[in-house]
Amino acid sequence: MASDPYFSSTKLILNGDYTTIADRSAAAQTISQSSISPVTVSNVQSKFGGGSMLLPGITQNTYLGFGSSTIWKLSAPLTIEFWIYINAYNSNGARVLSAGGGTVAWNSTTGIHWLFQITSNGVAFSYITSGWTANGVSITCSLSTWTHVAVTFDGTTIRMFKNGVLTSSSNTAPGVPSGTPNGHLGAINGEGGTASTYAANVYIDDIRITSVCRAISDFPVPTSANQDGAFAIEGIVYDDTASPCSRTVRAYARDTGEFLSKTISDPITGRYTLWTTRNTPCTVVFFDDDVGVSYNALVLDRVSPQT
Repeated sequence: MASDPYFSSTKLILNGDYTTIADRSAAAQTISQSSISPVTVSNVQSKFGGGSMLLPGITQNTYLGFGSSTIWKLSAPLTIEFWIYINAYNSNGARVLSAGGGTVAWNSTTGIHWLFQITSNGVAFSYITSGWTANGVSITCSLSTWTHVAVTFDGTTIRMFKNGVLTSSSNTAPGVPSGTPNGHLGAINGEGGTASTYAANVYIDDIRITSVCRAISDFPVPTSANQDGAFAIEGIVYDDTASPCSRTVRAYARDTGEFLSKTISDPITGRYTLWTTRNTPCTVVFFDDDVGVSYNALVLDRVSPQT
């Protein structure tokens, strides 16, 4: 089992693998959805796990907040990463992910700290400098294709990666506005409105923010869903011909029936890993994924997660 060596430093994990969007990191950031147009989970596109989060590009009121924290400041090493599937470019700079103090401007108090936007050909990352103006780096991205985007800060240099490859960097020092920033998906803190001008039309998955610099050269692109628990259940799924297969795998706490985790086994190798926050005996259920073929669910009881 390949565990994340920086899991204890991970401060946010958001994905579309569950009906309710919640922070799956140990930091347990408070998620606050827009009361007008909440971010939803979609099964139309998925990088891992069968779902992703949809920003439909219709209104700037579609967003969620992921907590107020000094962690989001670029005053110490930080890594921000996610998978994105762009449905449409936006030359206005559609909002994807941001941290800011509540004012939609670059200033030394309540302004924007950093911001990811959809551009006319990809994704741009902007951040406030010590001169209280914006500086940035960017990458090009194809439409209708999953792209891994990562930005790291090691205390000196901002670096941006596309599918693990370092594409641009900046040594311009970031500024640190005095206000504590709030994190947002789909908007800048303090922004909203019914217009679609800055509304991103994307699927986004496996957002992860870590309070360390994960890379300064090639970025290690995840080959499966991000670890979102300290304990794991893993195995291989075979079909009735003894061939590895893809199945939806879910874990439930045996004592309470609480749903803990889900994944989809690899269609080539049949391998799966379920991460859970609880070290408790589980009931693991394997559901059929084949279209047009009906199998009974397979149940394994008293499965103990491992560290």
